[in-house]
Amino acid sequence: MSNDKRNRRLVLILIGVIIVGSIYGVYRIVTWDPDLIVSVDQGDRVILNSARGANLIGIRCLPRQSPLGEDAAAFVEARVLDGDTRLVRGAEPTDKVTDFDWVYVYYRDKGVERMLNAELVRAGLAIAHPQGLNTGHRKEIKTAEDEAKAARRGLWAPENADQLKALR
Repeated sequence: MSNDKRNRRLVLILIGVIIVGSIYGVYRIVTWDPDLIVSVDQGDRVILNSARGANLIGIRCLPRQSPLGEDAAAFVEARVLDGDTRLVRGAEPTDKVTDFDWVYVYYRDKGVERMLNAELVRAGLAIAHPQGLNTGHRKEIKTAEDEAKAARRGLWAPENADQLKALR
């Protein structure tokens, strides 16, 4: 077999693997989009430009009506409404209760990519709350929670014990 035929065959196989992997969610082609998230429902839920809701994987925030819930929503708004964001869906793509997508949200902070889910927890505005099969970043989110606890940030501050108890 000539090298040209072998190379064409390898390219076709590679294209097939990528297409099949994309269909089954193994490979995700992701682009940054400044208009992807159009509003923030609450700290752990955003509304996408498709009008679908999306829950942030692995975390839980207080409702927006509570003081720290409003802080969490403001934290999210400041990071995603006026900047490029991208989403990565979880192994379990949809919340069976709300029919919203399960997502990790990424944003850029001074040129550095950050995962919003973990940053909310690190700021003490959310707790780690693993959901179903979506465990890809469980360790990173738990580490962020440990940092917030050690620094007594947000929910972990002694004066917020009642609000923390409401989340558990």
